[in-house]
Amino acid sequence: DSSTSRGLGDVYKRQEKEKSQFLFQTLRQQITPHFMFNVLNHINILMQDNVPLASSLLEKYSDILRYQLYNGQKELISLEQEIEFLQNYIAIENIRWEDKLAVSTEWEVEDGNIGFPPLLLLTFIENAFKHASHTPTEKGQVQIRFKQNAHHILLEVGNTSSPHLQRPGTGLGLANAIKRLDILLSLIHI
Repeated sequence: DSSTSRGLGDVYKRQEKEKSQFLFQTLRQQITPHFMFNVLNHINILMQDNVPLASSLLEKYSDILRYQLYNGQKELISLEQEIEFLQNYIAIENIRWEDKLAVSTEWEVEDGNIGFPPLLLLTFIENAFKHASHTPTEKGQVQIRFKQNAHHILLEVGNTSSPHLQRPGTGLGLANAIKRLDILLSLIHI
């Protein structure tokens, strides 16, 4: 009968939603250790040559950890909070790369109060810094442009990169970000 099939369909939809939410949480938890490893590795390298700069970087990183601790497990936070987090991350990268990279950013936000999944965009910005090329005589470039209006968000990230420096990715970051976006889209349609 139709009520039984409708009931089974509802159960199936609920199970699919729960499965997607579990996978989403798992992927979000993998981002934190990945990011933590990268920043701590950079601080360790700086400790060899520039202790005051490493100390400044560690201070800024503690702000980022605080954000991850209190906001990283939430389903949604305000877009304004996520942008502030990203700007703090970019500040850390500016310290880390000093005069080797020129960074330009543009932020256009119509409504900073809208709900947004935390830590979703970090991987894209992190990869721009990770794969930016520079030479001893020429600065590398990283460009970040973020625009939000109505129900649309645009993130454009670019850098100078050398084809010979690119290697097949072995990291989890980009794959996790893509899976998280897929899951978010499926949750909207369930």
